[in-house]
Amino acid sequence: MSGSFTNSGVFGNATWASQDSGLTLTGLMADSGPRAPGATVTFTATAAGGTGPYEFKWWLWDGAAWTVLEDWSTGNTTVWTPSTPNPNSAIGVWVRSAGSSADLPDGYPANTRSYGTIAFAID
Repeated sequence: MSGSFTNSGVFGNATWASQDSGLTLTGLMADSGPRAPGATVTFTATAAGGTGPYEFKWWLWDGAAWTVLEDWSTGNTTVWTPSTPNPNSAIGVWVRSAGSSADLPDGYPANTRSYGTIAFAID
């Protein structure tokens, strides 16, 4: 994985305030369904600034490594069905402006507001 995440330990929803006209991830949340193996979870990201339509790349943290959950697309949601319990799971998302071909969040590394994570323990 090029770029990086830090596993912040935030659960459920995370929001970030936009501080300038650059592209900013303004929210990342999980639906309120069960957090159990076999239960499908929908994650939603929101963004502002930059040039739409935005593209999102979704990542999964298993407690040891990040893997791509869903490659770049204009869809701001992704679904994941965990198969085993994992108290260390997390979901990450990168966002970039339309027309960008870089496999990085918009403005990385200077723009630290174009990516985010939420911890998502599977019981």
